[in-house]
Amino acid sequence: MRKTCLLAAAVLVISGCAGLPRHVEKSRSVAFQEPATTTLGRIVVSDELGKNLSGIRLLSSGDEALASLITLADHAERTLDIQYYIIHEDDSSRTLLHHLRLAADRGVRVRVLVDDLNTVGEDRRFMHLSSHANVEVRVFNPFTAGRFWTWTRFLASAANIRRINHRMHNKLFVADNALAITGGRNIGDAYFTLDPYSNFVDLDVVAAGSIVPELSASFDEFWNSKYAIPIGSVASAVNTEGASAPLVEPDFSLNASWLEHELNARNVQLIWVPATVLADRPAKIASEISPEEEVTIANDITALMKTAKQELIVMSPYFIPGKQGVALIGGLVARGVRVRILTNSLASTDSPLVDIGYARYRVAKCVRNWGRDMLAFILSAARMRACMPRRW
Repeated sequence: MRKTCLLAAAVLVISGCAGLPRHVEKSRSVAFQEPATTTLGRIVVSDELGKNLSGIRLLSSGDEALASLITLADHAERTLDIQYYIIHEDDSSRTLLHHLRLAADRGVRVRVLVDDLNTVGEDRRFMHLSSHANVEVRVFNPFTAGRFWTWTRFLASAANIRRINHRMHNKLFVADNALAITGGRNIGDAYFTLDPYSNFVDLDVVAAGSIVPELSASFDEFWNSKYAIPIGSVASAVNTEGASAPLVEPDFSLNASWLEHELNARNVQLIWVPATVLADRPAKIASEISPEEEVTIANDITALMKTAKQELIVMSPYFIPGKQGVALIGGLVARGVRVRILTNSLASTDSPLVDIGYARYRVAKCVRNWGRDMLAFILSAARMRACMPRRW
């Protein structure tokens, strides 16, 4: 008890200086500019070259998505750019990071950008990965003090709540600036249907063509922002002791994906269509500009929804339309647009609190059910406690 109190006191003392580190040594870099000179670039060249089209194909299966990420890592010749909200410490993550290191051994430049919210206990692993001459790991919007546990991080950052409350949710994996995978999945067993207890049902896409440079440009904007800090500039010496020691090679096997087979056959089957990238910017995440000036993905999606003429399909795990969203959807329906919305029920969501926010919009002028809301809140607290890592 005494040690805990002393630790809490120490964290409070250092919380006043828990802002972004100063005088960080990092170099600016950008995506590879000649993807057509790589094998991947030559394979995925569109027959419709010059028409500003993008090749798209869905990855609906979790294990297929992981196998496809590994395939991209194994086929990259020049660069790998990886950007994720979460990279868990489990079998699938260790396997993928192992293949990233193998790519680096071949001379591939590897840039890994991960949001710092869920990296508790992982400093040593990321420090080891970044010790490779061809690998750099940066954490986005980091907790620069109290990195031992989640609660110490937040306690030490109490004076910076405005900053740390905004996180980077992007999920992106780009090989040679020629072929990319993006979508809803983070990196971890639960996202690849490999967790024995519970899994997320997400969707990713394989992308080629004109959309890939747009994805890379978004990555570069985050990578070169002042909020992307090299892991060595924030990692605790206590957490990274022995970081140079090799990590255990994972014992994990997967069936080859369709992407592996088609790359080997040098004939990747994609659907070539007009496409564009919608992504937030680092300045928005860091609250540097006022909401009135923001050009956010929410604004982009709203503008896209307004253009619907016949049908609008929305699939989101966290759907809280608000009054403006209800008005927008009502206006579309009044114009004869068919609207279909698929979201989680209370039984299937990992965030019952979101269901509370959504439930009041299901029926027009509904009366709030405080008993139901309280039950959902209790369930949310129970789920959070059950899933909470021990280091909390």
